Amino acid sequence: MLAAAEKILFLPDALAFLLTGNMVTEYTMASTSQMVNASTRRLEPEILESLGLDEGMFGRQVMPGETVGTLTPEIQSLTGLGAVPVVAGGGGGGGPPCLLPTVISPTSAPAPGA
Repeated sequence: MLAAAEKILFLPDALAFLLTGNMVTEYTMASTSQMVNASTRRLEPEILESLGLDEGMFGRQVMPGETVGTLTPEIQSLTGLGAVPVVAGGGGGGGPPCLLPTVISPTSAPAPGA
């Protein structure tokens, strides 16, 4: 199955891709794959080669909290949101796969005492 793959995304990175159209590899998520060299903090070429993969199959590496991009025009249209930034979450620590900043309006806040 890997031989047929053109690109590889970890699940949180796939979600970020669907939201932004930008392909990234979040570092902590990649580190759980055991394909990251702890010294260089990069995907290890020897391991990738043994699996028939290369670094070009992965998105650019990002760290948790780094902005991946903004919502695509299609997502903006479907949701009524604007160009909301999407931020990489920390996958290795059990954090959220990606983050959308939240805006609370007075109409969406619970009533006092509710």
